[in-house]
Order: sequence, then C-alpha cells, then structure tokens
Amino acid sequence: DGSLSLFLDVAAATPMLSNQRQIGLSSLAFHPDFDVPGAAGEGRIFTTSSQPADVTPDFPVPVGAPVSHHSVLHEWTLDATDPNQVDPASRREVLRVAEPYHDHNMGQIAFDPNVAPTDPDHGLLYIAQGDGGNFGCCPRPTVDPHFVGQDLGSPLGTMLRIDPLALGGSPYGVPLSNAFEADGDPSTLGEIWAHGLRNPHRFTFDTGGTGRLFISDIGQSNIEEIVIGANGANFGWSEREGTFLVVHDNEVDVFPLPPNDATLGFTYPVVQYDHDEGDNAVSGGSVYRGSAVPALIDRYVFGDLASGRLFIADIDDLDGSGLAPFETLRLLDAATGEERTLLEMIGVARADLRFGQDDAGEVYLVTKQDGAVRRLVAAAECNDGLDNDGDGFTDAAADPGCHLPSSLREAPQCQDGLDNDGQPGTDFDGGVSAGATADPNGADPQCTAGWKKLEAAQSSCGLGPELIALLPALAFARIRRSARGQA
Repeated sequence: DGSLSLFLDVAAATPMLSNQRQIGLSSLAFHPDFDVPGAAGEGRIFTTSSQPADVTPDFPVPVGAPVSHHSVLHEWTLDATDPNQVDPASRREVLRVAEPYHDHNMGQIAFDPNVAPTDPDHGLLYIAQGDGGNFGCCPRPTVDPHFVGQDLGSPLGTMLRIDPLALGGSPYGVPLSNAFEADGDPSTLGEIWAHGLRNPHRFTFDTGGTGRLFISDIGQSNIEEIVIGANGANFGWSEREGTFLVVHDNEVDVFPLPPNDATLGFTYPVVQYDHDEGDNAVSGGSVYRGSAVPALIDRYVFGDLASGRLFIADIDDLDGSGLAPFETLRLLDAATGEERTLLEMIGVARADLRFGQDDAGEVYLVTKQDGAVRRLVAAAECNDGLDNDGDGFTDAAADPGCHLPSSLREAPQCQDGLDNDGQPGTDFDGGVSAGATADPNGADPQCTAGWKKLEAAQSSCGLGPELIALLPALAFARIRRSARGQA
C-alpha cells in the first residue's frame, strides 16, 4: 500500500558506532533460504556494522597497530509474531574483526544468487573486508602501514567466504573449498577466499552469463579498479595499485611493473581509471539484466563514489585478458533536455554514490548525500519516425534534440545539401559533400558544435538508441569509449 514500517533498528539493538566517516551500518543480506519453511536459514538475515572494541575479537589487529573499533557480522531472525520486522533480541554475533583505523572496514556482504540449493556454494556468505585504513594525511607517510595487504594470516584486505550459520558449537563454518583452507598451511586463514584488496567495499554477482563476481576496489592516490573475483586470487595490494607498482614510503606516485611481474601471480583489474579527471573512489556496480533499458543489457554499470560520474563496460570486454574499454555517461534532464551532472542534481560537492539491483535485473542509484534512490529507465529513441523531443522535426540520424541541451537542439543536419543555418553557403562539417558549396568562412559552426562531435562516425541517430533516463527526470547519453589509466 506504499506505507513504510521499521524492519530492524541496528543502532537501537546494538551499541553501534556512527561517529566518523565510514563508521556505522555497512550492509544487510538475506539468507537464500530465508523464505524456505523448515530450512536452517529460514527467517535469517545478516548485517555488518561498526561496534565498540570492548570485547576480545575473533581477529585482532596486526602486532603494533592501534585499535579503532570492531567490524561485526551479526545474524538476526524474523519476529515469530510479526513477519514484517526482525526480533531485536534474536541478535547473534557471528564474526568480529578488530580495525586499526576508522576507515576501510567490513563492507558489503552477499550470497551468490546464481547457485542452486544443491550447489556447494549455496548458503555461503561473501564478505568484503577492507585493509583497516591508514593514518596521517596528506600525503600519508606510508602505504599500508602494517603490511596487511599480502598477509594471509590477517582477514584485512580480503574477500572472506563462510557458512554464517552456527555449526556444531562454532559461530560459523569455513568451507573446505576455500583456497586457503585447502592449502594445508596453518599460517593462512581458511576464511580467506581472495586477498590483496585495499577497500573492496562493494561487489556484485552477475545474475546472467557465467555469474561472475565483480568487485570494486577503491585505490590509494592514483588508480581505481574493478576486478573479477576468483577463489585464491591475489589482486596485488599493497604491492600493486591497479596495473602499477607501489612503493610503500611513497603514497603519491606509482611506477611501472618490474620485468618479472608475470611470474609473481597477481590478478589484475579488468577496468581501471586514474584520478586525473576528478574521480577518486570507484563504486560498483551491476551487470544490467533488466528489460526497461534494452541498450544496457550485457553492460556492467558502475561509477565514482565521490564525483558521481557513471560508466558502462560491455560484459564481453571484461574477459580478464587485459584492461577493457568503458564508456562515460552524461546526464540530461529528461524534462528540459538540459545537461546536468549528478552532483548538480544533488546540489552538493560529493555524491556518495552506490548501486542496487532488484530481482528483475533493474539497476538503481543511491546517493547518500540527498538520500535519494533512482531507477534507470529508457528514454525515447531516435530514428523511429516520430518527433519524440518536440522540436518540430521528425527525429533522424542527426536530430540533436534527442540528446543535447536546448541551446543546441535546433542545430541543423550537416551535409544534407541545404543551408539550414542561414549562413552563406551550404552546410558542411569540414568536408564538402557532392554538389555542395562550402561556406566561405570555413566549416559551418552549427555543424561542428558539440552534438556533431558526438555524432562523428555514428549511425542511426548516433547516441539516440543508447539513451537511458534516470527517474524522475534524468537521462544519460553514451559519449565516448575509454580505457583510462592503462599501463
């Protein structure tokens, strides 16, 4: 009926901390057997949150490191008398990790939605655990001050995988299939599924294709990256930042890879970008598997947490063979046709952008600064024989009203043999078409305006079929392909 009710108040049920950035409630996940009567996971949900360091943790900080707080995984159960809320008294502590600093904590948790109940991965919880942060700024005196990035005896800087249900008196189970449980080495943590990550705060399983796990890992000072999760993978931090070498006493610079790098066993990102254009914290992201925006099907949608810029990459390009190209998205107000950034829509200098996806595969944007949730939907296509944009012309291959601000919407087509703009000569864009007479003053400026640049080498309305809109009144247009920051 559209009404809201409180499902669970973690802050009221626990002594949760929320006094600094990156501190508080991080994630929530429903057990895959949540609605299966009689199953061990029936009615159970899990949360990660920041808690006081007032008890002994399962995993202490590295030797010599300070203690800021604890990241805690809790299990909760539905209220037996009200299925619309959680029983706060049902709280059970599953796992507790001591954090040396306030940032890079335990982040997202999720179960693989692709596996069948008979699959060994069914009911196993994936946990994104940051490297525990750093001290000082800016620049910081050292990178990864306690060298946890490559320490397989610490859960910091890893993806963990556990069975979160209580088993035989233990608060959780460790899958025998985890690479570092099966290695026979008592110095490595069996809970670790993959490692060498800095701040993998968000990840997502593709619900189509081969069901791959995409992890967004926030970089230090230079490189943001998307990696494909794999059991036993080492993503390089803090010896690597993206496809570059890291020197621990130099936060500012990164360096070329050494000649023997291929022998060292690092797994490199499928997408990366640098900080040169104002982006500085990657946020993933989902492979679009919905139906509302056909042009986005088989594309991984991600963005930058701070700048609010959005990107997409073709799923076929994310094959692990190297860095994939990706496309930058521009926002248009669907009501006015005016171009605006997400930050302009929010009205602040930082977006705090996250992504979500529903069971139908539709993608949502969450901007923490204004508390809004927005859903991606399709905008009117071009080349359909209609005047979708209301500019008085039937939409066609160069109709700028399909995707550009009103100041450019009436720009005429180029190389059509007409003098649309009323300037001397026939319109052209720097190359005269057959039978056309060039403007004596050079290329027709109406043809070389921003929209024409976007339409170069495009067909079928250039960007039109790729337009998407963001409710309530936003639209995106694909503008360029890039593989920024490649080594």
